[in-house]
Amino acid sequence: MPLYLHAGLGYDAIATGLAVLAYTVPTIVAPPMAERLLLGRGPGLVIPLGLFTIGAGFAVLHLAIASGQANWMTLLPGCIIAGAGLGRTNTTVTNTTTAAVPPERAGMASGMDMSARFISLSVNIALMGLILLSGVHTHLSQAPPPASTANTLKTLADTVSAGNLAVAETSGLSATTARDALKHGVA
Repeated sequence: MPLYLHAGLGYDAIATGLAVLAYTVPTIVAPPMAERLLLGRGPGLVIPLGLFTIGAGFAVLHLAIASGQANWMTLLPGCIIAGAGLGRTNTTVTNTTTAAVPPERAGMASGMDMSARFISLSVNIALMGLILLSGVHTHLSQAPPPASTANTLKTLADTVSAGNLAVAETSGLSATTARDALKHGVA
């Protein structure tokens, strides 16, 4: 998201940080509400509800990005929804994991929970990077030269996917084409 906001939409660092707050703040606000819901309804409702909320937020973000009219205002609802779902899910999963074992094993359960989160996060980052690179590569392959050879195309796709649009421009790619390729990769 920060890469898209900064390089794709051209926001400066402050505006990008403020836009990302729309995703971050709900992750802080939602856990107390999720805890109350957890006590009343149990993890069998709260965790799936949180995961559904995250998915709904990402669907709203996708619609905003795919519309071609993305800006901080159109991305705001999706960020808030996804952040609320994340805040609802994280605390509930941790509490459920540590409560499922005897108290003397709570540290082990917490460590396993964190390990599983970091492993899945690493796989997710790699997968999303691959999807981004593939989308950028596809868009650049349909662009006019200089994307003429496979090696040049791969190098340009790597550069644009990393958000280095200025470097891509020095390779002969127009700023508009580089920005459009990044936007296409994100969508």
